[in-house]
Amino acid sequence: MIVTIELPESLRPFAGDAETVAVRGRTIGECFRNLIREHSPLARWFGFKDGYLVTDLDMLVAVNGKNTYPVSLDTPLRDGDRITLLLVVTGG
Repeated sequence: MIVTIELPESLRPFAGDAETVAVRGRTIGECFRNLIREHSPLARWFGFKDGYLVTDLDMLVAVNGKNTYPVSLDTPLRDGDRITLLLVVTGG
């Protein structure tokens, strides 16, 4: 199945300046592993620990507009789902 991952502008240079990337996967874990396999520079931003997606960035991960925190690698996806990565802006 094909899932679309929407990248924030700051990560696009690590994926060939693509705004969206289509990847194969039945779970969030499969999709992110395939994203990193296809765009290896993104590996510095994403990791996997204890069954969850981890990142050093303040980021929300939404599937079809719904926040998925905490982001379990086993979260099932369907063909045509859209994963949106949203950077959290903080400060005063």
